[in-house]
Amino acid sequence: MTYEKVANRQTFTEQYFTEQIAENYINLGSMPKGPKVGLSYAFRLNPHFGWKGKVKNLEDYRKKQEDKYFKEKRQEALKLDKDIEN
Repeated sequence: MTYEKVANRQTFTEQYFTEQIAENYINLGSMPKGPKVGLSYAFRLNPHFGWKGKVKNLEDYRKKQEDKYFKEKRQEALKLDKDIEN
């Protein structure tokens, strides 16, 4: 069913319906607001909620993010160990 059909059934305008959907995605965190571009904001898709592309690329991306996260945590732990020893 298209936005227009749903909007007509609910007596909402298509614009109102689209804005409500966008607001829900923003509140869920699946579409975070980015910097302002002109009169509008830029939005990006959170890759943990959806992915546009091949599954192989998603797996590579998640692996890189995981490696980065663990590397940062490892460095924090080593720094804490050095602070404790001193």
